Amino acid sequence: MLVVTHDTQLANNDMMQRLAPECRIADTSWIKPGKVAWDWWNDWNLKGVPFKAGINMDTYKYYIDFAAEHGIEYVILDEGWAVNLQADMMQVIPEIDLQELVDYGKSKNVGIILWAGYWAFARDMENVVKHYSDMGVKGFKVDFLDRDDQEMVNFVYKASEVCAKYKMLVDFHGVFKPTGLQRTYPNVLN
Repeated sequence: MLVVTHDTQLANNDMMQRLAPECRIADTSWIKPGKVAWDWWNDWNLKGVPFKAGINMDTYKYYIDFAAEHGIEYVILDEGWAVNLQADMMQVIPEIDLQELVDYGKSKNVGIILWAGYWAFARDMENVVKHYSDMGVKGFKVDFLDRDDQEMVNFVYKASEVCAKYKMLVDFHGVFKPTGLQRTYPNVLN
């Protein structure tokens, strides 16, 4: 229970953070928070470009160029980069050469973060994280957690740990309220 003099003090309370387990990552120097250019937010809706905007190389290179020009550290490839309805994150759509995008981003000092549905990510987590870490991807945005039962709490901690093992950032979308996880795993950026 928290005791405060004014209700406005509740918003600034850091009790959850301070009571969470201490950081489990020995070297955190690789963790680089930053801004993100997010294709889904714009619905891949680019105007006045010499290509058909969508989930394709030209669009993502455009986003990478935009991010580089404006000091944005990352680009998220949201839903659509992996083959739809397969729950297999190792199947990239033919319109995307992921290694080329990662290399292109790296040449412009822009990291790539991949969207992942919870179920597909959880199915083969260790292999998926290792594979994309080896490729140079900087992290994952894991989506559709949508509940706060013990199984999901366990998943969030396991995913944070596995991502940390491979020096990957993670952003949980649709996750339960803050519990201090970021103290334990500062590679969790939300």
